[in-house]
Amino acid sequence: MSGLTLGLMSMDSIDLEVLIRSGTPTEQKYAKRIAPVLSRPHLLLVTLLLVNAAAMEALPIFLDRLLSPVAAIILSVTAVLFFGEIIPQALCTRYGLAIGAYSAWFVRALIFAVGIISYPISKVLDYLLGSEHGALFRRGQLKALVDIHSEVDGIGGGYLSAEEINIIRGALDMTEKKAVVGMTPLDKVFMLSADTELNVATMRSVLGSGHSRVPVHRPGNRRDVLGLIIVKELALLDLEAGTRVSDVKMRPLPMLRADTAMYDLLTLFQTGRSHMVVLTAPPAPPQTVVGVPVGGAPDDPVGIITIEDVLEELLQQEIVDETDQFVDNMRMQKVNAAVLLKALPPHLRNLMVTRNSANVTGGSGSAAAARAAFNQQAQNTNLQASYLPHIPNLSHVYPYSRECC
Repeated sequence: MSGLTLGLMSMDSIDLEVLIRSGTPTEQKYAKRIAPVLSRPHLLLVTLLLVNAAAMEALPIFLDRLLSPVAAIILSVTAVLFFGEIIPQALCTRYGLAIGAYSAWFVRALIFAVGIISYPISKVLDYLLGSEHGALFRRGQLKALVDIHSEVDGIGGGYLSAEEINIIRGALDMTEKKAVVGMTPLDKVFMLSADTELNVATMRSVLGSGHSRVPVHRPGNRRDVLGLIIVKELALLDLEAGTRVSDVKMRPLPMLRADTAMYDLLTLFQTGRSHMVVLTAPPAPPQTVVGVPVGGAPDDPVGIITIEDVLEELLQQEIVDETDQFVDNMRMQKVNAAVLLKALPPHLRNLMVTRNSANVTGGSGSAAAARAAFNQQAQNTNLQASYLPHIPNLSHVYPYSRECC
């Protein structure tokens, strides 16, 4: 009975549910057999202890009729120690799931046999201690549990790589992490004024920024954001027509408070309505987050956040594309290609080196030709060089992929 007590009571409903959902077919079968028995843990505990106590008391009384008192004591103590405690507990510690599954019918019979005594006691324990013993993990506990399974810090070597650990931890933090942590402050955002003329110089600046979406502000006031323009929609503009930013199609920008949870932003971006959000100051007192003041008047824009920024917080790593000058817009950390390449796993690092070498030898001519063509067109306005049907050819030169900032 002590072995069954140790083996069965060491499991709870959460452990069994995990095995039922993700265990091997054998573990699932065993867990399904044990689950009904463990549904009332106090009734099970009282039953096993009651039967165990009765057996331990009955053995010396029975032996006393057959042997001398001294021999009965020695034999009963030895039998209880080895066959009632040490061996059963050792076996049930190692094979508790299997032994518990095969003994489930026997345990049910014991519960039925002594239920008249064990049931009232178990109800008292339920009232005093609560009937549920299985507790769900909190976020901090889940992160610690994931860390234990890490290949680097795991006990005896884990099953999860450092990258997998970062993503899981990032997902667990998304509900609590605020948007202000991943935003680009408004004074560092590449923006256009609504009265800016879309000429060659402006387009060179836009393409050089590497952004696919550019916020637009009211003339003379960067904090009055009117909307955004999508760069690829400017491809057919006549740059000699004097078209201004306010004349092209402008899309609205959602506005949310800077203390909005990252998970809420991700949910918003998944709707496809926008890949960029303007963050406004919360009504709380002025404060500083990661060196950036976020206080101020309510609804006062303080920064921009994009879907890429949210994904970076989810992955716990910065996403750097071909046109990025900084790894982190907050800290203005410069891009170091050698450091980024070194951080890759060996097989990816070798692949990137091979691909880059092939591109340099085979594709440098077309890139140089595209760059020269654009410069020539920008200087020769009489030949309608500023028309942007030619702009699609510049994807090798200015591969804009970032949303903004």
